Amino acid sequence: MRSLPRVLPLLASAPVLAAQTPELETWYRLDETSGSICADSALQGHDGVYDGGTLGQPGAAPGTGTSVLFDGVGDKVDIPDGPGFTALRQELSAVCWMNPLKLSGVQRFFGNDGSWTWGLTGSSLRFTTRNIRDYDLSVPLNTGTWYHIAAVFDANFDVLFYVDGQFAGTVFGSSPANAPKPTWHIAYKDPGNPEWFDGHIDDIQVYDGVLSPEQVKYLYDNPGDPLGGPLGTNYCGPANLNSTGQSALISAWGNESVALNDLQLTASLLPPNEIGFFLASQTPGFVITPPGTQGNLCLGGRIGRFVAQLAGTGAAGELVLEVDLTQLPMSPPVAAQAGETWHFQAWFTDQNPGPTSNFTDGIALVFQ
Repeated sequence: MRSLPRVLPLLASAPVLAAQTPELETWYRLDETSGSICADSALQGHDGVYDGGTLGQPGAAPGTGTSVLFDGVGDKVDIPDGPGFTALRQELSAVCWMNPLKLSGVQRFFGNDGSWTWGLTGSSLRFTTRNIRDYDLSVPLNTGTWYHIAAVFDANFDVLFYVDGQFAGTVFGSSPANAPKPTWHIAYKDPGNPEWFDGHIDDIQVYDGVLSPEQVKYLYDNPGDPLGGPLGTNYCGPANLNSTGQSALISAWGNESVALNDLQLTASLLPPNEIGFFLASQTPGFVITPPGTQGNLCLGGRIGRFVAQLAGTGAAGELVLEVDLTQLPMSPPVAAQAGETWHFQAWFTDQNPGPTSNFTDGIALVFQ
């Protein structure tokens, strides 16, 4: 095995716990002030088309931008089904801000009449797996008031409801949702009784995965922010070319809140079937081609190495690390604190043309 750069001090490493980061499948910020396109800010290709709706209305909270007022009789958004939506039938989470102008009948925020829909029935919350079950939970709601609503459809097919970041209750079930029809909808459903929504909707986010109570609370406390990333600011790049002819990149995903302990590092554009690990420091630096490498070290000061998580790059030429922010591998291990800036980089072996090693660029994360 290629020797590790001697410039990096050997430090103890601690076990890493797997972070559970649901993937943001779609995100309708509803910030449009004109036009007909309802943009998917998650960039998953789920753009919709407005048919009515009063755009550019005051948003739910600072950070959410503007909202859309739906009139409860014909205003709607239609969204074509796509691969990410088609598979979204269990272990999913849906959140939005909503301000109802009426609390009677069934009203829908978002969904698909073949698979699952989500909204209100009277003043109760409702999540429906179509032709299977209505999950209803009575909660105290008022008209003319903004609420942050979350419905989490878990692995047991139960629905956990949250209002304004607080757990409101669970309704139990036993089956996943059915396959969707060709079109998803905002503010109504189709076919059948359209169940129009009458009021404002803002910042719809749908996740492939089960949000934790802490993650729901984070979304309420940080209006307009999603979970998932990408995070941080890259620096010290581009990295020196490796044997693939490319500069290796580091990226960060998850959340910068230390309370959520939800951070994934990815190193990509690496040579296949080599080995490597990640590095951490609170200090940036720049050391040109340390001994044994063809790359540049972008860290300074005390450097921790995730040597216990040494891994192969595989055929894809990639390294992935789920970071435990309570046990960063310094000596002794330390926990990241809100307000601290940490810097990360990855080291990997290479054959270019003889045995050597290289680095990605660096990334700086400011934790909250």
